Amino acid sequence: MLLDRSTESFKECIVAKFEVTKELARSPTTPANFGPEVFQRLMKFVNDGEFYVRGETEVAIEGSS
Repeated sequence: MLLDRSTESFKECIVAKFEVTKELARSPTTPANFGPEVFQRLMKFVNDGEFYVRGETEVAIEGSS
């Protein structure tokens, strides 16, 4: 839930979750406690920023049904 951006809808909650995640990612014991995969996900979450939204692209082709 901590790394799921869709669970929060209020700005204050988004910022608080980001701050907790940032502290975890910066802790020197995180890689040892959570493993490299979780550490990489934490770092990606932090690097993406507080209000990151994944974009989805759609392509329409004219004349196709």
